Amino acid sequence: MLSLPSQSDATWKFADWLELRAIGSSRRKSTLAELLSGLDVGRDEESEDSADADAERDRLKAEVLDEIDRRINCIGASYPFRLGRRGAVLEFVAPADNVGAIYLFCLFLSHIADRSIVPADLAPEADNRVRDLFQVCCTVAAAGHVEGEASCFGWPRKDGLPFLDALKTLYKRIGEGAPHDEAPAGAPVYIKDGGIDVIAWRPAVDGMGITAYFVGQVASGKNWSEKSVKADEDTFHRFWFKSQIASPRTYGMFIPFCLEPESPVVGETPEKRIEGYLYRLTFQFGHMFYRYRIPEMAAKGLLQIEAGRFVGRAQELEDIRRWVDGYCGRLSEAAEI
Repeated sequence: MLSLPSQSDATWKFADWLELRAIGSSRRKSTLAELLSGLDVGRDEESEDSADADAERDRLKAEVLDEIDRRINCIGASYPFRLGRRGAVLEFVAPADNVGAIYLFCLFLSHIADRSIVPADLAPEADNRVRDLFQVCCTVAAAGHVEGEASCFGWPRKDGLPFLDALKTLYKRIGEGAPHDEAPAGAPVYIKDGGIDVIAWRPAVDGMGITAYFVGQVASGKNWSEKSVKADEDTFHRFWFKSQIASPRTYGMFIPFCLEPESPVVGETPEKRIEGYLYRLTFQFGHMFYRYRIPEMAAKGLLQIEAGRFVGRAQELEDIRRWVDGYCGRLSEAAEI
């Protein structure tokens, strides 16, 4: 069974509870009424405090509905839930399409280690395969970001090539930049991916070079904020290449989580607080792709696949859908116990 978030938790957790509850329910629905009544918001208050309790209940309801609306606006028609006219009921719409499955995948990954809603015995398994599939999501999203092609470069690579061999093979495909023929002096004896998980580019229409270039890091653990591709990408390009990429480099971070500022400031709206937090993160990590942005970029990436462009490991999107369907089944079974 799911646990209710506490009233001090971030608003995204209340929205997550509604989504997870709808998935597990036999009716495929959850309601704001059961969420608020479970929290006892506005109940059992002394008469002189009833007005404050009602105001708190209305505030929480409005913030949760705003959060759901934000998800609807960001994910669009692929959002795998439907909100009732008056906002009282959230319905799970299954089966989800590929973009909806990516959203659900990010939702479930968000609760691998967070015990505020999903208990340990019901939490998704955090094995290497699951984390590897998140790289697939991000590769498709990176292709959408540059409106071009993308490679899933992070370790372990499916082709099994050693680092430098993989570099030479990939940049021959990209058509710009040339890695060293042999490992330069001072190179580490063993290197996996140089801190770069995803590489994306847009081929130029004349076939000479590229017109967009992006490298990204993928992090599905709670310690994502301790990493930054900013330092890794500089070393990656300066040390391993004899001929540099001429096109301007951009970089970024992919996480499956919602954004949660560390501490609210009195008087700030949730929207303003998150906007300021994202502003700061962008300076530190480059482009930030999180749960609300990854599906949109993935939808654009699917268009690149349909156009015949190279997007590494795109065939594994079906594996993501199967995993998502399997975990939805676990939530349903748990709700019946």
